[in-house]
Amino acid sequence: MLLIFTFFTLFIIMVTLLPLWHHPHWFIRGMDFPRLQFMFLAAVLLLAQLFFLDTATVNAQLLIVATALCLLWQLWWILPFTLLWPKE
Repeated sequence: MLLIFTFFTLFIIMVTLLPLWHHPHWFIRGMDFPRLQFMFLAAVLLLAQLFFLDTATVNAQLLIVATALCLLWQLWWILPFTLLWPKE
């Protein structure tokens, strides 16, 4: 179970960090657009990690923190386009 969560966490980290690299290739630039989908995937992954993993182990805590940081980063990009953000 830990291996599966590690794989999905690494995927979330990869798709979160790829847009920070300003490479003009279409695959890198394409990671800017499905942020909402990645945010939902990170939220579901975080809930599954909290439910299924033993949170007393250091590996599980690292996975949870990494997923939560990726979720917060995606939310930071998404929230200005929602009704929750104040209008100018």
